[in-house]
Amino acid sequence: MASFFSSSSSATILLLLTLGLTTSYLSTLAAANNRLNTGESLHAFESLSYGQYVLLLRKHCLLFFENGNTEIWKVEGEGLFCTLTMQSDGNLVMHEGTDPNGKVVWASNTYQPNPTNDYYLLVTNQVAIYDGQNNAIWVNGNKVVR
Repeated sequence: MASFFSSSSSATILLLLTLGLTTSYLSTLAAANNRLNTGESLHAFESLSYGQYVLLLRKHCLLFFENGNTEIWKVEGEGLFCTLTMQSDGNLVMHEGTDPNGKVVWASNTYQPNPTNDYYLLVTNQVAIYDGQNNAIWVNGNKVVR
């Protein structure tokens, strides 16, 4: 039985598939540097950024949002190191240590009674939590009233 593709066309197809997957993976990583999706976490010394706007989780559970060197918003938790997690119920929670189920030291208090599992935190010129319909439910530390 004759092969449909020559070895050179098979190699070309494989190369194109590899390039496509690599490009897709890298663009996903680049797009995600200002977003924390449901189930994802930030750990001490990790950050989300958008231009000069940076949300940084520092040592001593300090969550700091700034534009350049200008503080816009901050949260001071308790403990030496913390983990910030976007939960599936719409609540952004800071836990002491690296265990996302550890002691809660701060929360956005944005628990939703009928969660959609599509919540995300987005950093632009503000820090906001959005629901599955892209409606802001929390901005810079304040619940959004509709």
